[in-house]
This record gives sequence, C-alpha cells and structure tokens, in this order.
Amino acid sequence: NTYFKKRLSLSKGENNVSVEFTIQTPQLWWNYELGNPFLYNLTSTLENNSIVYSSKEVDFGVRKLTIDTSNHNFIVKINDVPIVLKIMNYSPISTFYDKVYAEDYDKVITNLKFANINMLHIWEGGLYEDDIFYQKCDKNGILIWHDFMLPYKISDNSDDFYKNIEIETIEIIKRLRNYSSIIFWSGQNFVEKYWKKYIKNESFSNQDSIELLKFNDKIFKKLLPNIIVTYDSGTYYFEKMDFVSIVSINDLLPGFPHFVLIKKIYNQSDKQITSPILKKYSRPLHTIDLIINEMRKTKLNPSYLSGFMYYNGVLTSQMFENKILPFRFDYKYNGYICGFYNDYAPVISKSAVDFNGIWKAKMFSVKRIFEKLQFKITENSGKVDVFIRSDFTENITVDFYFKLYNLKGNVVWRKNFYNISIKSNSFQNYFNFNFLNELNKTKRNNTVLKIEVYYDKELFSEKYHYFVPDDELKLIAPNINKKYFRIDDGYVIELTTDYLAKNVYIYTEKDGILSDNYFDIIPGETKKIIYYTKTDIYAIESVFKISSFTDIYNFGLFSL
Repeated sequence: NTYFKKRLSLSKGENNVSVEFTIQTPQLWWNYELGNPFLYNLTSTLENNSIVYSSKEVDFGVRKLTIDTSNHNFIVKINDVPIVLKIMNYSPISTFYDKVYAEDYDKVITNLKFANINMLHIWEGGLYEDDIFYQKCDKNGILIWHDFMLPYKISDNSDDFYKNIEIETIEIIKRLRNYSSIIFWSGQNFVEKYWKKYIKNESFSNQDSIELLKFNDKIFKKLLPNIIVTYDSGTYYFEKMDFVSIVSINDLLPGFPHFVLIKKIYNQSDKQITSPILKKYSRPLHTIDLIINEMRKTKLNPSYLSGFMYYNGVLTSQMFENKILPFRFDYKYNGYICGFYNDYAPVISKSAVDFNGIWKAKMFSVKRIFEKLQFKITENSGKVDVFIRSDFTENITVDFYFKLYNLKGNVVWRKNFYNISIKSNSFQNYFNFNFLNELNKTKRNNTVLKIEVYYDKELFSEKYHYFVPDDELKLIAPNINKKYFRIDDGYVIELTTDYLAKNVYIYTEKDGILSDNYFDIIPGETKKIIYYTKTDIYAIESVFKISSFTDIYNFGLFSL
C-alpha cells in the first residue's frame, strides 16, 4: 500500500484540487484476450483534525491506448499490442431500468467473454448505464465504444438546447472518464443518415434545413470533440465510424427467441406459424415471410412451430457464418461489428441473445467464428486447400489431425501433422490434399472431412467440411446416446451416435450456458458439450432433450 497526503486550503463553495502521484513500474490493464485487466484501488479521504468529512474509493487501470486511423484504417493497440476488435451493439437490457440488477450485468459479461466478443458498442438509441456496468467491464477487460445519447429528431436548435447538451455531456464525461474499458466515443455514428432523412421528410423550409444542419455540425464537429479534449484527453472521439478496416455485418435472417420465452408469452392459439401475434412481435414485421421464403429455397418447410423455430436457427447460423467468414479471411479487416447482442423486448429479431439472455443460434456462430484460429477450406474436383487465420499476438505451435469419414463413421483417410508453427496475426495456406480417389469410392454426399487442432495438448478447435450442401447429404435418422457427468462448473454431456447427426440441438429450460449447439457428431467420435451452471440438476436425463436435422418434420419433441 502507498500513502500520501496533501494539505489544502479550501474556500467556501466548490473547490477544484489536483493531487499528483507516481506509480513506479505499474501493472497494466489489458483487454481479457491480451492479459490481466489489473485494477488499482484509490481511496481519497478529506479530514481535519482526525475528523473524516468525506471518503471515496475508485478502482482504475493503467493502460496505453493508441489508434491508427491513417488511410481510413482503424488499428487499435492496447499497451502497444494490436487487437482484432470483435464487436456487438448493445441496447438496454430492459425498458424498466430500475429492474436491472448487478447479476444481469454479470450474465452479459459472461456471455460476451464466452462468445469471444471483446468490445461492446453502446448504441446511441440506448442510455448511459449504471456505474456497476462499467465497473464490471473494467474488471473483466471488456472494451467499450460509447455513443453519446443524442436523438436524431432534433428540431430545436436554440441556444438553451445547445447549452443543455453541453452540460449533460460534461457531466457524463466526468462520471465515466476513469473507466479503462471506454476507449472511444462517437457522435453521429448511426445518426447522420437519419438526420438528413428526417429533415427531408419533415418538409422544413430551405432556410430551416440549413440552420438545422449547421446545428448538427456545431454539436458533432465542435462541441463534443472539444469536451473530450478538455475533460478526457486519454479517450478518442470520432464523429462517425467510417473506416474501411471495420466491417459491419448485416444479418440476413432474424431468429426466434428461445422456446421457453415463446411458451411464456404466447397463448396456445397463437402458436401457429401464420399467427398474427408472431408477426406483431417480429422485428422487422415481415420476419416470418423471410424465414418461410428461405425454407422454400431449401425445399424444407416444417409444419410444427417448434420445427419451424429449429430450422430458423439452423438457417440463421449458416447464413451468418457464410456472411462474415469472407471478411474474417480477408486480412485487411481488423474489426467486425456483428449486429445487436440483445433484445429489450420479447420479440423475433436479429439479436444474438433473446429477452431472457438465452443464446440464439447466432450467438453460437459468433463464438465459433471468433475463435483465435479460424479455418477456410476450399475444394475443387477433390482438391482441398486449408487456410488458417490466427488472431494470436504471438507465434504458437499446434498439432493437426485430419480424418475423412463416410457418414457411418468409417475412416477412409487420415493424416496427422505435429508441431506446426502458426504465425501471429496471419492468414495463409497451410495444407493441400487431393481426395479425388476417396470421393470416387465413398461418394461426395456420403463424406465429411474433420479437422482437429490441439494446442498445449488440449483440443482447441475443430472444423467439419462437407462436399455437398446439407440437403443433399445422404442422411438417415441417428440414434444419439447421452451420458452426464458433474464437474465444478456444471455438467459434461457426452454424446455418441450410430450415424452422422447433423445440426444437433440441445434443449433445456434450465438457466445456464451450453458450450455449443447446432453442432455435428460423427459416429465413433464422442462429442463433449459443457453445460455451465451453478445449480445442481436432479433427474438430469429429463432436463435435456436432444434432436437433429432428420427430426425437422417431427419436432413435437419440444412441445409448445
């Protein structure tokens, strides 16, 4: 512990006091992917003649932040180490702000870290969260890109309104400037296009339109950056995020909330695919039609609502991964915005978790595509190239296991590679194979390639590659066997099958996090899924229900 004192002479009213001190060889604060988010504790006490008049504790981190925006790039370095930004937009957890508790924030932080997300974008349509939220982000090494909460429908350009914005912004900056997790602020990131559209649609006079646009510039190009420079010079400000190295992924398909939420909020008569209530609770309103159209393209259209919801998850996962993976393998990108993390209403939407914080299929996809090692497999006439993207900040050594199976689980080819050096922050072709002979024997619709990567002697990542689309695979209904084992963090679920099980879905109404869902199992292999929970589960065999792609027309297993 370090103690220091300063004698003060205070005047009546507000006093601004500066106290300087030095930390020799400080422990640094890191994002959770790069290191330990170490925090110092500072206690300030105001006393006179041993009488304590006021005392306050503050936790703070010491970190160096640099951002290179040259040539429209956006390269962020924490303590001189570059980081790949894996971002999700964040809206308030609930519209009832007084009903949000510390454990709700804990769940958000746990979900983000488990899904490999390292940054939240606090959306301008939300609010400034409670200090507890920022404290937890600091403690857990979650980065924050924060919008100012300014509406785009502003028709008041008076001096009083301008002053009100100034006072509010200064108060917010003073409250939040000591949080290491907040690395930059942005002004009209999503506002500009709506602002101009609003002015046009509202039919303002030409002069009024000019004045409102001037007011816009006065706020976002002058007022906000000047406040940041004056009160929080260690944090960056951007009028808008328009850098070519940051890509925003637009979801193609919304996803249903979890079955549990559907069962709670919809009456039995509403649980039909064509129900008006489903459309009413969809964002956008034509969501159901979007999903039906995609199902028709694949010649699959389940009649049960539960089967419909399951296949929606399968499609959502596949389409999102197909959308983002090309950007992951283009090394000029070092930041990815993956849409909204959460919903603040029980709706069908493009968020990654539902209103209750339960993972949708998209969140499992996010977790997979943001692993630090990512595979790209290309195939042409049996010739396979395997590319690897590494987000590691140092070179690593791993072991690769390649197996070619038929769908009954018979190994038709295998090869192992040991002590392969993977370069840090790289993307390159590592392996080339020719499976033409094997595919001629087993047939393309009856073959799967599995890649396993072991790092520090533990399974780090795995990838399946099929040689035809899912609906062309030679699938039959598998028999999936289950075993359950208690561990400190929850339960291990061991699954085996007698035939390829595609898009396996684990359903439970208990509160916890599955390590994976919508996954595949190859016969002869044991798939281990961890269910993270602090709760002891009794009669566990009845708690988890498991089905796969071949059950799509008989998903009454999860009765609604």
